[in-house]
Amino acid sequence: MTMKVIDKKKEVYEGKTVFRIRGEGKKERFHMYKEDWEQINVGQVYLFKYEKRDNNPVEILGFQGVK
Repeated sequence: MTMKVIDKKKEVYEGKTVFRIRGEGKKERFHMYKEDWEQINVGQVYLFKYEKRDNNPVEILGFQGVK
């Protein structure tokens, strides 16, 4: 999935610190590992590989920048 990142936040979810991004036109919550989250720039477009589970946030498994 290709997505432009419009927001990124560090927050507490179920007692754990999580690293979340929001994509332009997306309703889902996307959670990432801290090391990956730190590399994401708001306003940039990325190609994401992800996993979605029922009633859980979407977990980003990998990404790369799109030019």
